[in-house]
Amino acid sequence: MIDILSDLLLFPVAILAWRWSKLVSCSLQLALIASVAVRLGIEEARAVSVLTGLVGAIELGAALEFPTDADATMHRAKVGALLLASMATDGASWLLFKVTGDWCLPSVQIPVLIAVGWICLKGDPK
Repeated sequence: MIDILSDLLLFPVAILAWRWSKLVSCSLQLALIASVAVRLGIEEARAVSVLTGLVGAIELGAALEFPTDADATMHRAKVGALLLASMATDGASWLLFKVTGDWCLPSVQIPVLIAVGWICLKGDPK
């Protein structure tokens, strides 16, 4: 059930992220497609979470390297940092999954997606 809840959050957060970063939004949409693939039995699709984390690193780097105004730069940096931290959690979850067979990532992904959605919702991009 918690897997489904985390998957259901992906699309609304991708929509909210669209106005801030097309790249982040597309990576979240790709993560949604990958989660559907995992539900269909394609376990290799879990590797897409690495791509989302890399997009977060790119977004964080771009925000810090090419700042626009303070608010927009902080929003982009926060989203990038959250996605980068999520990628680290993905790696730990993958190792735990290989050892125990338990997939614990959704319990981490839900607060990350809520935080990204809140950051994108509360600010207005310039």
